[in-house]
Amino acid sequence: MRGVATINGKVVGEGVGAAALGHPLEALAWIANHLAAHSRGLVFRDVVITGSIITTKTVQPGDLVKFAVGQLGEVELRID
Repeated sequence: MRGVATINGKVVGEGVGAAALGHPLEALAWIANHLAAHSRGLVFRDVVITGSIITTKTVQPGDLVKFAVGQLGEVELRID
């Protein structure tokens, strides 16, 4: 899916989930296989973050930040 981030209406980043090894679940499979090769594994309550569609952005008080991802919808946050 394609994601777009805006700050105060200006596009500040965009990308696609496929950038994480072709599909975000491929990154999850990679870490599981890597751990298994070292006699380890994922355990209950482990959290795996497979990557980000955009890079981190700096915001200021008063900024309106929006992030939209394909058909999932969008969220917005006003920075106080």
